[in-house]
Amino acid sequence: MKEKNVKWNPLTEKHEPYEVPEGSALMEPYHSPLNRTLIKCASCGKEIKYGRAVSSREIFDVDHEPFAVCKQCEIQEIRRVTAANRARREKQNGR
Repeated sequence: MKEKNVKWNPLTEKHEPYEVPEGSALMEPYHSPLNRTLIKCASCGKEIKYGRAVSSREIFDVDHEPFAVCKQCEIQEIRRVTAANRARREKQNGR
């Protein structure tokens, strides 16, 4: 049985199974030979150059290695985490 990739859900604080788009790539060391290769963002599926991608804060393989995402999806991930943290603090403070 094939092990699944996972996506972090900041609201539930749990990993959930996630199917990455065909052509997505794991992040490699900065000086990767892939830097000019076209890949797909693991979140939205948009075609991007590998060298312009960033490490996802939410999407990982089974060994917890991050997938590559575009800058726009990274911003969305940051916003989701920030909103979840704010909601968690408000809940703890009884608001």
